[in-house]
Amino acid sequence: MNLHAIQEQALVTRASALGAVGKLPDGVSVDSFLTAASRVGDFDHYKVVPVEARNIVKQVASSAGEIGVRAFLRAALAQGAINALGSAELRRLPPAIVAAHTRELGRVVSNSDLHAEWLCLDNDLFQKEFGIVSFRLYAAGAQLVDPRCGVPRSYMLKGGLADAPRRVLTMLGLGGFRPFFQVHAHEFMLDLLDEKGREDCYRGCIALFDLFPAVRGIIAGSWFYDPAVTVISPRVAYFSQTPLKHGGHVMFVEEGGQAAIDALATSPTRRRLHAEGKYVPKTYMLIWGKKQMIAWAARQPQVAVA
Repeated sequence: MNLHAIQEQALVTRASALGAVGKLPDGVSVDSFLTAASRVGDFDHYKVVPVEARNIVKQVASSAGEIGVRAFLRAALAQGAINALGSAELRRLPPAIVAAHTRELGRVVSNSDLHAEWLCLDNDLFQKEFGIVSFRLYAAGAQLVDPRCGVPRSYMLKGGLADAPRRVLTMLGLGGFRPFFQVHAHEFMLDLLDEKGREDCYRGCIALFDLFPAVRGIIAGSWFYDPAVTVISPRVAYFSQTPLKHGGHVMFVEEGGQAAIDALATSPTRRRLHAEGKYVPKTYMLIWGKKQMIAWAARQPQVAVA
């Protein structure tokens, strides 16, 4: 979808959504929401919603109800995409990121469901879609990149006191605990997520280093970085295989929690092994330093990044 087509679709979606909301409270508009929602700190990750933005949504809810809020947030995504397409922020991005980000803007505005349940400030799907239109997240290959993240210092003790010195030395070797790019999968982009899409994400991050020179590398947290998973489910080994072969690290974070839900959701094998007491889902954090990433890319054949 070209830029003109995306803009046209966004205008149609915005008009339809605002029509479904009806009359907005005095002083409330999609533009006022976008402005308020964009007032975040330098290290506020994509899930942070400013109080002013929440108050605007509460006003919409008081006049239009929950269904009206969903339509309002759909209109905000459409207007955000329009703003993004004409922005200096898009133009300053590396070509590979421009291509990927524009692709995702087109996908965002092509979804015209005005009442999807995920159109909610605290739903991760909405937060990621809003992150795309507001440039709080950047599309890179098959995933999204949050440039405002770091490794919590509390993680130094997650592996126990015996492992803490190794972890601290790892972070010191990378230059510190922040900032890092945090890489996220997005449900609406899973059709792109394979080994190539993942490596395109790495290359996209490398391209973004020039815009964020202070960033020390990438981090990502999930159950599929668990070393045990590469044996149990080798089809997902590619998530950590390349970084670990080229200077990356994994750190244990926690047992159970969201990992237990996600790891067991789609795999009969993992569910069976869990029921037999042979597998306990665990979250691990992947950390890959900037220098190591750049060295890896320099050894790879030149490829086009999606």
